[in-house]
Amino acid sequence: FGAALDKFMRRAVNHYAQMVGFAEELPDAENRVTLGAGKGAGGLPVARLTHSLTAETLALWEHIQAEGLRIYQAAGSEAAWGQQMVFAHAMGGTIMGRGPADSVTDSYGRVHDLRNLLVAGSGLFPTSGAVNPTYTIYALAARTADHLLRHWSDYAG
Repeated sequence: FGAALDKFMRRAVNHYAQMVGFAEELPDAENRVTLGAGKGAGGLPVARLTHSLTAETLALWEHIQAEGLRIYQAAGSEAAWGQQMVFAHAMGGTIMGRGPADSVTDSYGRVHDLRNLLVAGSGLFPTSGAVNPTYTIYALAARTADHLLRHWSDYAG
């Protein structure tokens, strides 16, 4: 802040670099969205999010931070620092799989217990990916739409 920040910015404006490390969070069956005990607007149950990071995911994050700092130091950086872990894309919660014991939907997004309800989007992912999920979401939605059209009688009625 203040004079120290001003001095840093005047120096850094010509010599600043940024590095971003991406990592995929490992799937954890305990991470889930459930209905909570409380009621929200309209008297509906509120969603409850349970989420934690595995030891392996935390170790990967620490490795990425350390490796980035080593790269800056090897390049002769006068100052280098890491940052807090940031999450960019919320995913999961209605994951796809083989059956209701380990997932909410099948591989087409069809909810196991409701034959005419389909889910599309990143909720189908078992974990958040390391990069933007847009094209994977498009591919899954297109695959589901094609399956729905080819098997309409299985869903209708």
